[in-house]
Amino acid sequence: MEEIFREAKEEQEKYDREFEEEQQKEGVPNSLKLADDDVTKLVTDSKSTRGFQKVSDSPANDSPRKKTSKLPTAGSTVRVVSGTFAEFVGTLKKLNRKTGKATVGFTLFGKETLIELDRREIVAENE
Repeated sequence: MEEIFREAKEEQEKYDREFEEEQQKEGVPNSLKLADDDVTKLVTDSKSTRGFQKVSDSPANDSPRKKTSKLPTAGSTVRVVSGTFAEFVGTLKKLNRKTGKATVGFTLFGKETLIELDRREIVAENE
């Protein structure tokens, strides 16, 4: 078994060397290959110069803030975005803001079924 692993490793190393040689012949810079020490140094340097900043003052955060979606109201149409009922569309029956649970009514097999979901699993349906 060890012999098989050794042969596979040698073969992989051979292909890696051939690939690197091809990349060098084509003139492609080897920017993706960094030694572990270099990566650690880069991370350490970036942390030491950064200091403490507010998230809103961060230079990396150039994009405008996302507008928070308004909570749907009882009776509105909602779509489930994750979980067992993902992509189902139903009617919001009640929303408990304290616990973060939403009761949604779905029509399954011609009968309305009430399901309790986490608030983060639903979004208001745009009509």
